[in-house]
Amino acid sequence: MKRLYKVLIWVFALTGLIVTMSFVSTSQDSTPCSSVFINVDNTNVFIDKNDVDSLIKKRVGTLKGKSMDKIDIAQIENIIRGNSYVQNAQAYSTIDGEVSIAVRLRVPLLRIFNPLNQSFYVDANGRYMPLSEKASSRVLMVNGYIYDSYIARTVRVLDWKDTMIKGKTMMDSLYTLANFIQKDKFLNAQIQQAYINNDREIELIPYIGKQTIIMGDISDMDLKFKNLVSFYKKEMSRYGWSTCSCINLKYKNQIVCTKTNKFNKQND
Repeated sequence: MKRLYKVLIWVFALTGLIVTMSFVSTSQDSTPCSSVFINVDNTNVFIDKNDVDSLIKKRVGTLKGKSMDKIDIAQIENIIRGNSYVQNAQAYSTIDGEVSIAVRLRVPLLRIFNPLNQSFYVDANGRYMPLSEKASSRVLMVNGYIYDSYIARTVRVLDWKDTMIKGKTMMDSLYTLANFIQKDKFLNAQIQQAYINNDREIELIPYIGKQTIIMGDISDMDLKFKNLVSFYKKEMSRYGWSTCSCINLKYKNQIVCTKTNKFNKQND
């Protein structure tokens, strides 16, 4: 009998627990949404929390006041992730009727201007992304003989020590170059633009000075930039930023500098 009583007690306890959980679940489902919190995590302002709120309202209506069982959290995440500027979105709800949404935006790495009158970004993950009507991003600008059009694709980070680097696509090379420049504090502050000439060579335009820096391709890029930085510190600091009209990094272990007419006249 004692064993039977114990079994009955456990049965009643489990039944009570199930009933209580069912009541709590039903109560939570019928709870109206009391508030919506949206956090957009990034420094660029391509979209903000008001844009995210408008996007949700356009697709599923106003969340506040709606019964929690009518709010599809997964659907909300997918709606936000479908935006061209969003990298990821996560949403969750609480038993108090609050909905929280965290949005992470894509980060532009370089901006392309092609001869087809198209302009677009390539983000930090190598994916193409459109320009924004609200804001622009200060990134490496690239123009010249680039005939890649704006289509959904992803470019690759290359190994600049690869001897077969010339066989890779120009967009892959530019993405690798932009990554390298962005991670170097000095280069990121100095290089503002890249130009692809008709020989498919990369030329760099600095913020300070009017010289053209001929990169060639991105093979031995680490060494080329080390030589460039050394040249800046030794020669430019000595003779000034108007010393050279062209700095050629194409040749291994050396820099070829074309001096300006102003410099030549001063040293005649």
